[in-house]
Amino acid sequence: MKLGIIGCGRITEKHLVSLANVPELTIVALSDLSIERMKQAEALIPFKSNELKLYENYQELLFSDCDLILVATASGTHFSIARDALRANKHVLVEKPLALSIEESRELRELASNQKKSLFVCHQLRFRKALHEIKRYIEEGLLGQIYTATVTMAIQRPVEYYKAAPWRGTWEQDGGMLINQGIHMIDLLCWYLGEVKIVSGQLQWIHAHKETEDVALGTLQFKSGATGLIEANSVTWPQNHGYGLKIFGEKGTIILEGKNYDQLSAYMVESGPSEQEFIDLLSERNEQSMMYKEIVKHLKDETNEAVTAEESERALEVIFALYQSHKQKNPVTLPLVQFKTTDMKGVTE
Repeated sequence: MKLGIIGCGRITEKHLVSLANVPELTIVALSDLSIERMKQAEALIPFKSNELKLYENYQELLFSDCDLILVATASGTHFSIARDALRANKHVLVEKPLALSIEESRELRELASNQKKSLFVCHQLRFRKALHEIKRYIEEGLLGQIYTATVTMAIQRPVEYYKAAPWRGTWEQDGGMLINQGIHMIDLLCWYLGEVKIVSGQLQWIHAHKETEDVALGTLQFKSGATGLIEANSVTWPQNHGYGLKIFGEKGTIILEGKNYDQLSAYMVESGPSEQEFIDLLSERNEQSMMYKEIVKHLKDETNEAVTAEESERALEVIFALYQSHKQKNPVTLPLVQFKTTDMKGVTE
């Protein structure tokens, strides 16, 4: 399959490293506003086509010979570029978030359906071996009924981070700390516990140099009867502390922590694999390569593991509901009818 990439920033470099393990995909086109960034990305391409082309205007790339387009640009541009790619009759993979409004997310899903094209979102943590194994435990009933689960994020994003790219920290182009840094952990929470019924949220603003939140707390009521907790901040001093995932069930408890969910703090599964077997999985870190392999399989009608836009919208909707809950000072019942991140402009307390 032939892959075209729109956006050649730092996140794209990570994709290119992962693609070295995915010979099923050949990169045939790059697009970026900066020729220099495209050249830097070109140097990292593992399986380079002899006909590789560079485009400053992404619209021109859409008419190239690509099967799949990766959209890895600033968050606020994802919707318009993904829409153009679908209209050009391409399969599309979008870096998170898919869009900055629930209406735009649903518009893209409908367009993909009408075009009979697949629309995917990068939620690669689902393919990390240990995290994927937890999903299996839940589906097979090894943890029994899930009572509650918590996800935490304690990271540092200094002033310099926001100054390096003016779109960061704005509701219009960035979308918020939960959208950009916290969405993966919320996706895991929804993947494990299912459909969410009610969301309550509280935000806190600390730094005046940006519009978006610095601290977010949320409680979720799932249709299964389980409860979920979200605790996130981007002001951890002096540097990133890491992430946490805690799952408490009728027959099991699993607690993962560390900079990359790489520390097992508790593991008690009544009838499951041993603790050592689970620990052995923590070192397997090829999740982004596996994400691409599942997308290739999906396009060949061989798997349902790839994260589609419909699947990804669950976490997006939870975040939007959490924001709306803070703004209106009341819990929000899903599904959301409408919400866009710019609805938060002017909210500071």
